[in-house]
Amino acid sequence: MHTALVAGWAGSMALYELAVFDPSDPVLDPMWRQGMFVIPFMTHLGITNLWGGWSITGGTTPNPIWSYEGVAGAHIFSKK
Repeated sequence: MHTALVAGWAGSMALYELAVFDPSDPVLDPMWRQGMFVIPFMTHLGITNLWGGWSITGGTTPNPIWSYEGVAGAHIFSKK
């Protein structure tokens, strides 16, 4: 039960943070100043891409499965 709650929270928070994240000025308004909690940890683990081809590093990438949305969806769907 506890694992399902944690997985559901992590997936839901990741999707919420993706919805409110503003990447326009990463120097003066970084993730932590915008109140992000889950996405910086996902970035620290190496997840840097979105399904739309956008990357947090500024480059474009092909459509990856393990993107921010993919990991959030995996957490939500794995909670059973």
